[in-house]
Amino acid sequence: MRIVIDCENDLQKYCMRYLDKLGIKYFHKYNYGSQKNRKSVHKKYKGWPDLTIPLKDITIYIELKMPGKKLTPEQGEWQQYFIDHKQPFYVVDNFVQFKNIIERWN
Repeated sequence: MRIVIDCENDLQKYCMRYLDKLGIKYFHKYNYGSQKNRKSVHKKYKGWPDLTIPLKDITIYIELKMPGKKLTPEQGEWQQYFIDHKQPFYVVDNFVQFKNIIERWN
């Protein structure tokens, strides 16, 4: 089966479906509460990675981007924060890469 991903939203959906299929819990920054609350939470944590995935021994952080797209300055700050604190942080631009990361840590 060939997966066609035309936008970042498609990539997010495939990644979240894969985690759901495996029974892995995760936090997606837009996967909470009402639209009203979304803006206030988003401003406070601007640049927070798209997926926070707590596994048995570690939490991994994944920013999903379409190929060729760069991190925003705020995303870059979070990336550096996680690197400085020796936390696994990935910028993922395709589903196969995402799947390999999950298989590595799970």
